[in-house]
Amino acid sequence: MWLLLIHGLQAASVTPAHVKNFLKSTPRHQHRDPEVRAEWLRLLVNPDETERGIVQQLAFDDESLDVRKAAIEQLDELLPLRELADARGNEEARILSDAAIDRLRQLIGLGQVSAIALRALLTSQGEALAFYTAMNGTNGEQRHMAIDTIADERELAQVVVESRIHEDRERAAARIKNPELLRELVSEIRQRDKVVARQLQERLDAAAEAERRERQREHALVGTLEQIEQLADSVWSPQTEGRLLALDTRWAQLPEAERAPFEKRYRAAHERVADKVAEAASRAGTEAAEARPASVTPGVAVDSPDAAAGGSAAGDSKTPAPACAAGGDAAPATAAASTAAASTAVASVGSSAVSASSGAISTEAAPAGTSPAEAAIVDVAAAGSAGSATILDSKADEKASSASSGNAAEAPVAPALSSDPAAQETARSLLADAAFKGDWERSRDTTLETLPAWIESLAEHPEASPLKAYAESVAVMFDPPFNTRKGRPQALEERRQRIDKLLAVADVAPPLATETLDIRDHAWFAELLAHREALVQRLPQAKQESQDRRRATERQFDTLDAHIRDGQWSAANSLFHRLQKKIGQMESNERKPLDERFHGLERQLREMADWQDFAARPKLEALCEEMETLAAGIFEPRELAKKVRDVQKRWKDLGVSRASNELWNRFHSAGDKAYEPYRNWLALKEQEREYKSKERVAILEKLEAERAKLDDATDIGTVRRIVNRSVRDWKATRVFGVRADAKLEKRYSETIQPFRDRLDAMQSSSKEEKEQLIARAEALAAGEVNAHTVNQARHLFSAWKQSGQADRRIDGKLWQTFKGHIDSIYDRKREQDRERRKADYAHVDRARDIIGELRKLSRESHVDETRVQALNDEFRALEKFPDNSRKRLMSDFGKALDACSAARRKEDDRRQQASRDEVQRLLSLCESLEQAIESGATTERLREDTLEKWGEATASVPRELESVLVARRDAALAHLDAGTQPDYAAAEETRRDLLVRMEVAAGIDTPADDKARRMQYQLAHLQEGMMSGGAGNARAALDAFELEWLAAPPASIAVREALGSRYLKAVGR
Repeated sequence: MWLLLIHGLQAASVTPAHVKNFLKSTPRHQHRDPEVRAEWLRLLVNPDETERGIVQQLAFDDESLDVRKAAIEQLDELLPLRELADARGNEEARILSDAAIDRLRQLIGLGQVSAIALRALLTSQGEALAFYTAMNGTNGEQRHMAIDTIADERELAQVVVESRIHEDRERAAARIKNPELLRELVSEIRQRDKVVARQLQERLDAAAEAERRERQREHALVGTLEQIEQLADSVWSPQTEGRLLALDTRWAQLPEAERAPFEKRYRAAHERVADKVAEAASRAGTEAAEARPASVTPGVAVDSPDAAAGGSAAGDSKTPAPACAAGGDAAPATAAASTAAASTAVASVGSSAVSASSGAISTEAAPAGTSPAEAAIVDVAAAGSAGSATILDSKADEKASSASSGNAAEAPVAPALSSDPAAQETARSLLADAAFKGDWERSRDTTLETLPAWIESLAEHPEASPLKAYAESVAVMFDPPFNTRKGRPQALEERRQRIDKLLAVADVAPPLATETLDIRDHAWFAELLAHREALVQRLPQAKQESQDRRRATERQFDTLDAHIRDGQWSAANSLFHRLQKKIGQMESNERKPLDERFHGLERQLREMADWQDFAARPKLEALCEEMETLAAGIFEPRELAKKVRDVQKRWKDLGVSRASNELWNRFHSAGDKAYEPYRNWLALKEQEREYKSKERVAILEKLEAERAKLDDATDIGTVRRIVNRSVRDWKATRVFGVRADAKLEKRYSETIQPFRDRLDAMQSSSKEEKEQLIARAEALAAGEVNAHTVNQARHLFSAWKQSGQADRRIDGKLWQTFKGHIDSIYDRKREQDRERRKADYAHVDRARDIIGELRKLSRESHVDETRVQALNDEFRALEKFPDNSRKRLMSDFGKALDACSAARRKEDDRRQQASRDEVQRLLSLCESLEQAIESGATTERLREDTLEKWGEATASVPRELESVLVARRDAALAHLDAGTQPDYAAAEETRRDLLVRMEVAAGIDTPADDKARRMQYQLAHLQEGMMSGGAGNARAALDAFELEWLAAPPASIAVREALGSRYLKAVGR
């Protein structure tokens, strides 16, 4: 049967044919394999013009992405690289773009890109190439060009930190504007480049100085405006006129351009303050006119510089002398008239302080008949009407104060009784009036607080005008009340002088300092003495505080001067305003030594503010443009509002300046226009909120109705559904971006709270029950597991289902814990079952393993027959299988054996096919050798080549067949060596005889040429043919004839093809 291996051999003769020239191969850049094309590109060195064109074509048109990337790595032309880098259509284009950018970076790093070309590349691919060029560029101009192109300040900061060239670091640092980034760079670059670090620090200082100047300008303007408005809203006081003068002076010193937008507002406040001052002056004049009688018998005592110097002013007996304020300023003078029946007493209101160089009360200016006591009452009342306020800064007031304080210590604190007979007579006449006497006795307990009421009761006694005038002089000293602890030295000294005059009752009101009528036993007089003592005790402390305050102010001046020199505008401006307020509260004698330096520092600070305005204007204009851009753009409303607020915040952070005042209307108008879409959006949201509010009211009404039905019988599921539904509906009616109605929210919280409380209580109960179940499950899991344990676990699981639901935040954790214990019980039970089954079904498992091994063997290339037989014997020796698995196991076992048999057959077929192929190869070698001998186309290496190829066996050949082919080869080699040729005629006869015998055995016709030969063969072997065994013997005969055919000498080329066709037909191929 080994002759079956040669089936498939083709006996067709080999004829000369055109053979492909393998020496002429396809160019590698056109090879079908992309790896070959990519390898050609990678090995390309110094390409010529043609090769560069090929590279460019591959970069754009090749179907392989890897080849295109390799081509891009070889490109040197900038135009195609730029075109590839700009392409960003899809993922493939993006990858190629990245490759092109990498190649451009390589060329830039190698210095192969000119400045002009780089400028064009940075225009289109600046984001990708600028930073690389700045860090790796070989040309300084190109690096600077790249640095100027970088837009991201973080990349600029990276250049500052990582660049090795000082000029590049300096140029990159100059383009960074973010203050926070600048601060970070100062600390990072300080050790590496001190020059750049110093430049950055100077820029930060300049920015801080600009900010300080801006804020100073704002404070100077807004502060003055706010102060005068506060003064306009406050009640009038004696300091009002002085403060108005100071504010006017400060306002006039501000630049007119900055004042212009607020001038109208300032003038309105100024007019209100001026009206208050004029009204107070008018009221004082009216009171003075009402106190002056039509016919004046006594004169008016007036203190004047002339009187203090000893001069006299004579006046008509019926015309009061004019009162002149110290220093020549006109001031209203008041006079008091005496009644016809009583001694004359005058009450006057004036604005000038008592000033007498000798300490005595001047009476030279009073008309004839005016007593010194009456004149003193008039003078004290005039001084008291000025209140306890600090006198305005004027030379006249300072002279009056110094003249008064020079003799203050001489004023008696507790004066003696008057010995004037006229005064005693006046006192007795007053007490003769029973009504007055009763009022007098009742007034002994009058205090300074109730003194005004007692003064009103004295109006019923015209004869008591001296007493009324004196009491009014005292009362005016404490209206408004005077705070001794806050009093300044000058005010304390002036007040003490006035009180000393009032305490000299025997001089100013003699009838009230007599044994009959002694004012000193009144309670308010004792309070007046105590107040005078408090002033005396407070005065040294106030003077010391004044000195300390002045020294502290001078130290603050030094600090302000240092801030100005250091350019710290913010700190300087804040300190200046504090000093301004502090100096404004000082008295004139305290303020005068500090004014000159204060105004000098103010001028320096104003110059700083001018510089700040210069720095802030470009930023403010940029913010105006940005706001106008927002107004013209289209944004989502909330995003737009956020952007508007951000721009407004940056405007506010720049502070107030002249530029901000000039540009405010533009910025404000643009802001209103930009904010309008958000305002409309809010209006729509408000309408939506109103609509949703109605829905929320319906939700609340439904929830309230359900709350009325809530009782102990309501189950947890119903409560949870109500709560979840209410929360869901309430959230659905929420309007995002608009504040919710607080009343509805409160009502909702109060309405749903009972449900939540009930739900919490139920969930707490469920939690406790579940914790108990967990404890029981844990105990079960810790014990022995058997069928009873499993049944108990099932009962616990059922109880868990009935326990309800705890808070969802912990219910899941409780379930996982409980489930873990239950799962451990079932796992252990399943493990026990597996072990038991494993013991009972060990032979079944072994049978399955055997089947698996057989299947594995059937999939191997070589089937181990010994192993298959051993597994077969082992399987059949196993115990009887259970009924439920016997049929399946036997079926699988049979299929596994069949698979092994099929694998063996396939292996045999492969082996036989390999043998046939090897026979065909050896036969082809023989035929090629015989053809070369016959045609004479022999070569010197024909023998060696034939033997070399003969030894390249790929499969085994049956030994008998191999010996036949070797004999045929050797015969041909013998002819080759001898230079002879076989006997083709004899070989043809031999082969024709074999063909006739094969055709007879195969039962097919013979061609006409050999009909006679066939008849002869049939007659000679007739008896052998009659005794043949049919088809089986015919097949054996054919196999024998085939072997003879292979061993037969070769026929000539002329008849080889025809004989070969008859051979193939005879063997059935």
